[in-house]
Amino acid sequence: FASAVNSNNHSLALGRLGYTLQVNPVLDRVKYYGRGPVENYRDRKACAFVGLYENTVAGMMTNYTKPQENGKHEAVRWLSMTAGDDSDKGVLFVATTNSIASQPQMSIGVQAYDDNDLLLAGHPYQLPESDATFVHLDAGVTGLGGNSCGPSTMPEDRIMAVPTTFGFMIRRADAVGGAKIASPNIGMPQTIMNF
Repeated sequence: FASAVNSNNHSLALGRLGYTLQVNPVLDRVKYYGRGPVENYRDRKACAFVGLYENTVAGMMTNYTKPQENGKHEAVRWLSMTAGDDSDKGVLFVATTNSIASQPQMSIGVQAYDDNDLLLAGHPYQLPESDATFVHLDAGVTGLGGNSCGPSTMPEDRIMAVPTTFGFMIRRADAVGGAKIASPNIGMPQTIMNF
């Protein structure tokens, strides 16, 4: 899957640029190669090292007092989601192109709530019962800045509405040996280890 996006207003700053997918909630195990294990953003990633991380969908969420967008991970080369009872069945997302990052990587977020659920809930107990899992695969996400009590996001940490290409492959996880996808046998580009 590949896309090219353009805008007639290149000075517009975007919160994020990418895709939101809904997957079966049975796929409750998450494994990715990117920055982690804590949530990280363009301007908050110095403490998040590139590596192989595993979690559950529930564990990917950062539970703030006021529900809000959360749990992003930068510089992700691939993400797999598998069923907890059968780690050989699931889906694999592999970054193939990203003109913002200048190499095949993406920003990801995986959680049980869609953006509207988070927006409308004043407190965590007000989040509705979820019967879905939402996956964000983004070419980029604007940094957080400190605008609530300080300066806005720095210009270099903003995602602007400029011409952008972004692509990723979607494969069955069992097509590459289940969740054991850290081997070089899946045809990843050599630049996968650069960070």
